[in-house]
Amino acid sequence: MEENKEEILNLVGKTRYEHILRVKDMALDLAKHYNISVEKAEKAAYYHDCAKSRDYDKLKELSKQYGLKLTYDMQKAPKIIHAFLGALIAEKKYGVNDPEILDAIRYHTTGRENMSLLEKIIFVSDYLEPARKFEGIDEIRKLAYKDIDMALYKCLDRTIVYLIEKEEYLVSETVSARNYIMEKLKWQNSLRHL
Repeated sequence: MEENKEEILNLVGKTRYEHILRVKDMALDLAKHYNISVEKAEKAAYYHDCAKSRDYDKLKELSKQYGLKLTYDMQKAPKIIHAFLGALIAEKKYGVNDPEILDAIRYHTTGRENMSLLEKIIFVSDYLEPARKFEGIDEIRKLAYKDIDMALYKCLDRTIVYLIEKEEYLVSETVSARNYIMEKLKWQNSLRHL
């Protein structure tokens, strides 16, 4: 991974690269806590923003180069393109061939129904990394180590509220992810009360 540092740094910039490293550190910590592969968590976190560029034309150019068809959701919410494009770049350029790692990269921005534990860890780490600041973040960070599903639910909920307040487009995967995890939590909670 380190061999790709300069190339990624040139595309994403110093500030975004530092974010990548903070996400990687948090993902490693959560992977250890939940006893899953730290190697997979490290790789998914390191490459999660490898296609992050604020230049929409550059994203379109890279999408064409790597064969990513821009969906309606991507056109309406271009901030999600980097995740789907990043999974393709990680696979085709950086040799990542583990489907679980690629899915963690692909869905780290939108989420989706029935996410794997690795996907949840990358999503939550990206949302809660130490430089992020918003009201209630410390409680959600603590929650991430107690109940990753509840932390994911809180992150998805806040994402949706934020997008609504900014009058931005909501992609279907995010709404589906939130509803799926909400129903899972309700079902688990109801089992505890039997």
